[in-house]
Amino acid sequence: MPVRKIPRNHLKVTGAFATTKADRSVAFESLLEREYMLLLEFDDRVASIEEQPVRVPVPGVPQGYVPDVLVRHHPIAPGAAPEVLLVEVKHTSDLAKNEEKYKAKFEAAERYAAERNWRFVIVTEKDIRTPRLSNLFYLKGYRRNPIHERHAQVIKDCLRAGGDKTIGELLNKACSVSGEEPLALTSTAWTLIAHKHIKVDLDAPLNLATKVVRGACK
Repeated sequence: MPVRKIPRNHLKVTGAFATTKADRSVAFESLLEREYMLLLEFDDRVASIEEQPVRVPVPGVPQGYVPDVLVRHHPIAPGAAPEVLLVEVKHTSDLAKNEEKYKAKFEAAERYAAERNWRFVIVTEKDIRTPRLSNLFYLKGYRRNPIHERHAQVIKDCLRAGGDKTIGELLNKACSVSGEEPLALTSTAWTLIAHKHIKVDLDAPLNLATKVVRGACK
């Protein structure tokens, strides 16, 4: 559970992010934190996330230092220790302006993490605000959609039929085979991608020319 409750702040955007990586919604203290959590939500390597996870002792700082997020990854191999990241989310401008203010806290966090075989990392908007984030914001709305099972089966059958396909080619084939309206199948295709039933390269621009990853249909 969080060691610090995020207070409401009229100067910052705060709120709760619904995630499958925790047994509850997790709180965020800035737009950048919320965007980072969206990236984590779609990252299959991530097993769990926890906000405001630990209080790091810092000499001369009575309340210590509370990093933003603890990220636990799945083991990369059976028996391997999972990677655990203790993460601070900051704008590069804030880091530059307050370098001396943060120095002792970050050094203490590095020691704290190393003692637990974790890794302390600082994540900025340069890491977060990428083409992948733009794609995930687009798909986020489709995650709320239920999957239309009949339409989904048509799309999956066409995908399993073989051959490399773009999303547009897949939809054309599905419409041809089923006689369904393109609009209905298009919505289902994006919903399947949002729910990770069909995989695509999320680091590339997302459109009808996007290629579907072979063998990635479930």
